[in-house]
Amino acid sequence: MTGTAVRQTSAFGSEPQASQGRQPIFTSAVIALTQSATNQPQGTTGIRPYIEVRGLSAGAAATITIAGLKIDGVTAVTDTSPNISQATADPDGVFRWCSTKVYGSINASGITASSIVTSLAAATLVVYGFVAAKWLVPSEFHAVEELPEFSPPDFRGILDEDIRMAQLAKKVTWDLKSGVYSDADQFFVYASIANATSPATPASVPSSPTVLHANAAFSVYGASFTLTTQPTAPDMEIQFVIASNALAGTFTITGTNRLNQAISEVISVTSGTPNGTFYSLLAYASVTNVAVTGFTSTGTLTVQGVNAYNPIWLPTDTLATLGGEWYDGTDSKVLSFMACTDFEVTYDVEKELQFVLKGEAQDMQPIGDRSRALITVTDFPAYAQPTDFVDVGWPALFWLDPVNGTGQTTQWLDVITFKLTGVTGQKLYMTANGIQVLNRIGRKRRKTTFECEIDYQNVQLESKYRAFQKQIIYVKFQQPFYYLGNAGGAGSFYKYIQFALYSRMVKFALDPKDEKVIAKISGMCEYEPSVGYAFNVSMLNQNNPNYFP
Repeated sequence: MTGTAVRQTSAFGSEPQASQGRQPIFTSAVIALTQSATNQPQGTTGIRPYIEVRGLSAGAAATITIAGLKIDGVTAVTDTSPNISQATADPDGVFRWCSTKVYGSINASGITASSIVTSLAAATLVVYGFVAAKWLVPSEFHAVEELPEFSPPDFRGILDEDIRMAQLAKKVTWDLKSGVYSDADQFFVYASIANATSPATPASVPSSPTVLHANAAFSVYGASFTLTTQPTAPDMEIQFVIASNALAGTFTITGTNRLNQAISEVISVTSGTPNGTFYSLLAYASVTNVAVTGFTSTGTLTVQGVNAYNPIWLPTDTLATLGGEWYDGTDSKVLSFMACTDFEVTYDVEKELQFVLKGEAQDMQPIGDRSRALITVTDFPAYAQPTDFVDVGWPALFWLDPVNGTGQTTQWLDVITFKLTGVTGQKLYMTANGIQVLNRIGRKRRKTTFECEIDYQNVQLESKYRAFQKQIIYVKFQQPFYYLGNAGGAGSFYKYIQFALYSRMVKFALDPKDEKVIAKISGMCEYEPSVGYAFNVSMLNQNNPNYFP
């Protein structure tokens, strides 16, 4: 079977703030039989090495091998390029290859050539790193690479308009459209609103984690153990709190989810960060066993559980840029320096919620062997599938209160449609560094606006519009199909995404239609000195605090 678009996937990871875009792993130099990386990979997800070889000679093909360790810092990883020669180079004479493997580090003398007396006799090598993805995002994703041309308007006594053309800087744009998912769409907040939660460690439900196994030494736990208390219904994410430990180790959790399906995962602890709180990725309705390897015998462990987390974001000056992985149904591509420029969330009480994200990227490259005649499967690994449900319109709640009052006091029952639009002000640009891609990012002012349609019942809201009264709009998109427990009787909790908008209405127009009178309202979020921002975002979901980066 040939490639099919219905099998495409898109996944993303956060780029380190200090090393955004393609990471320089090996500075351009004449190829030797053995060479060491100039810089090590940065970030928590690892990188895929991408090489460019220039100045190829005529002669037999050679290969380049890169050896290192995976992101766990223990498992060896090695990948070898396809044959490198003038025949396998791109039409511009440059050989390009991006590995399908993910590296956490490159070994000393870990870049080797099979031979340097053939096609590589006088060639130069440069190695970059594309940040690997962390989250599969259910979406319709598209990216477009543009190579603008320049054709000088010379007078040469020739009637042809285009005589000597050249390429300008590469431009890559992308857009993503999907339903709204409380778990899977959390990445968009970091890319478009704030690059950190406030507080840094989100509150949990319940506020104090439930102890599932009391504190004890690793020597007491042994090679495997069972919990003394099972997770509270419907399910819990597991926390391992470690102290006084100096060694690497692993926990292998085996249990079931809320659908009584068997699930399991491995949580790795490195010797570089041997103590702290380590989180499960999955939520468990029951845990049948936890297998343990490594760790200092006198170190201690407490096992806890929480039903959900409540991250809150206040707008920040710096946003996260993303590394992307896109399988389009035929080939697998990686993207670097993905900067969000616009976002949009659209609500209709009778329909589904829709979410759109747009932006720019520095580069986009296919991974694996480019000489393959037929590509029918993805070169990316199998991603963990998100388990949350998509949000629909009818369960959403709105509140409208004066800015000097208490938010979420007066429920706004008249809303029919609502659209929130944001412009981040981010812009990629280029400086003179001898390469064809954009290499820096700047930012202009951000702007957040809204528009909605309401069932017009009285003139009270229109009077507030005329008075230009500043108000707080709370918009809560909740997921009634995903119950998160009652936190010991504190109330029923469900997944949600919530926006608090300090806003002014700038347009109020009546539009009588058939069975009802509609008022069309638009406005914008205005900086509020009493809180220090114009809007904020919060969620209740089951992404643990290690979701980002």
